[in-house]
Amino acid sequence: MQFQDNGVNLGNAIAVSNGAATLTTSTLAVGAHSFTARYVPANAAAYETSVSAAVALEVTAFAGVTASQTITTEVKAGELLISVANQNVVLPSPVMATDGSLLTTTGALNPITVTDTRAGNPGWTVSGQVTDFVSGGNAINGANLGWSPKVVDKSPVQTIAAGALVEPANAIAPGATAPAGRGLAAARTLAVASALAGNGTANLSADLALKVPTSTLAGTYTATLTLTAI
Repeated sequence: MQFQDNGVNLGNAIAVSNGAATLTTSTLAVGAHSFTARYVPANAAAYETSVSAAVALEVTAFAGVTASQTITTEVKAGELLISVANQNVVLPSPVMATDGSLLTTTGALNPITVTDTRAGNPGWTVSGQVTDFVSGGNAINGANLGWSPKVVDKSPVQTIAAGALVEPANAIAPGATAPAGRGLAAARTLAVASALAGNGTANLSADLALKVPTSTLAGTYTATLTLTAI
């Protein structure tokens, strides 16, 4: 028995045994096939040649079998943190200005650490606002305190700009309104980190200047500077 594929012999003829002939192959090409079996008798005088009806077969490429897994991860929002290692700033006792019009003293803020780990790296702004200085029933107007912000250090990938110089009011009395832009009685910018350049850790500070009216009674005066990161 000669098996054929689209009229082409598949290997050699197979001897018929017990009325059957079998061909096994693993080399069929991808695509359409038409198989026939052609009987070739050993004794042409006794038997006639015959051909079977065609049997169609479509061979397709093995695409494999599939399975799936769902992979999930949660991206945390991160945090914007602000802290100071030392909360106490002591300014030297104010001294009389050379013209005798007011008392002055200077100093510096302790380093302020800002750490930003927020996803999206949106940038941040740190501002500060001070209360009046109080000693018992006496006060010094908080607007008499000014600062000169500075960036002490930062992560290499950060872009941070120090806030503008804020001059102190000129020793105004308690309760008086400071001239526009003077003093820290209103919130003032200490530093700004640009969007996409705020992630990391930075240390900020500022030089301080305080002007005190000569009429201020003796005492230890204390104010609270609130620093806000947003």
